[in-house]
Amino acid sequence: MHDLDKNGKLDGIELIKAISHYHEENSAQQNAPPIPDESQLETMIDTIIKDDDFDGDGYIDYGEFLRAQKVREEQARANSPPQQ
Repeated sequence: MHDLDKNGKLDGIELIKAISHYHEENSAQQNAPPIPDESQLETMIDTIIKDDDFDGDGYIDYGEFLRAQKVREEQARANSPPQQ
């Protein structure tokens, strides 16, 4: 969707576009997250690349995206209170 150069991977610029698109599309919702400023976007992208670029090539490919999502889901389950 945001793979502008059609190489099957997302680079920092494409990630910025994806995040910006998400915030633009959801800005009218009552509990919408605030739109990040340039500094916040830079920090977000640096963190995403550091955490999700498992092969260290500077891009997030689909496999890395899925792996990162799985890790986040497992972390969320581990940090959520037990259901009764």
